[in-house]
Amino acid sequence: MTNENPCTITTAISDANVTVSIKGLAVSNYNNVNNRWETIFLRDIPTHELRLTINKCKDGSLIEAPTIIDNIHPDEKIFIRVNQAEDLGAISVSDGEKNLGFVIDLTGPELYQNAPNIFETNSSRPFTFLSIADSIFYAQDVQNQEYEITKGQQITIRKMADTTGADIKGEVGASIEVTTTIQPHLIPMMIIEPDVSYQLIFDNTCNNPTDSHEETDFVHYKPLFKDSIEPAFVRTSGGGVKTGSCHRVISSDLGELNSLSDLLKPLS
Repeated sequence: MTNENPCTITTAISDANVTVSIKGLAVSNYNNVNNRWETIFLRDIPTHELRLTINKCKDGSLIEAPTIIDNIHPDEKIFIRVNQAEDLGAISVSDGEKNLGFVIDLTGPELYQNAPNIFETNSSRPFTFLSIADSIFYAQDVQNQEYEITKGQQITIRKMADTTGADIKGEVGASIEVTTTIQPHLIPMMIIEPDVSYQLIFDNTCNNPTDSHEETDFVHYKPLFKDSIEPAFVRTSGGGVKTGSCHRVISSDLGELNSLSDLLKPLS
């Protein structure tokens, strides 16, 4: 996506006028209590630095210079909502090339389905928290490369997405409200205009070459888990160099947790 025109990205909802893209090291989950997609970005890895790029598009082209925000506090909480959003009828895409099944599921059948309470809740790791209302979640960029997932004696070979999208459709004149708790007014409010769409790209990919001792960047998720959880390994099928940007993951089951926000460290 980095070298492509963001205004030509194929969305799940063809007439969506707000799309939130998530790239890089992050875990997402749908909160059934508040009906929002939530994400935590891993922020203690030196080779990854979270950046938000906001693009305003019309007729497949940028109509003004992108807004780039790269000073996001590691413990920031970000809430996105459109104040007049349509009900899209589903929370995720379940079939076709944008099927959310292309995103590796930490608590899915290939990984830790027999141990749903996998998360370490006493961690002091910094996570940036993102909450998105009224959106449909999907795999936005599925890599052609195949990967081997090894859990115990089980090996699964599959393709994966390294970017997820969350589409929102709002009425013309509605405001796109992005609220932050630590750095107020960090992100400007936007107004939906006729035939205009917005791309909000949260990029937590690697800005330096991957350490040669790492199979893939999936290893960075391991510290999220309790010590009792048997680790899984992800590597390129047949060996070789990983061509995608970063492994995106979701967790369909948080076990005893109510929200990914339960993993955030208390602010002093």
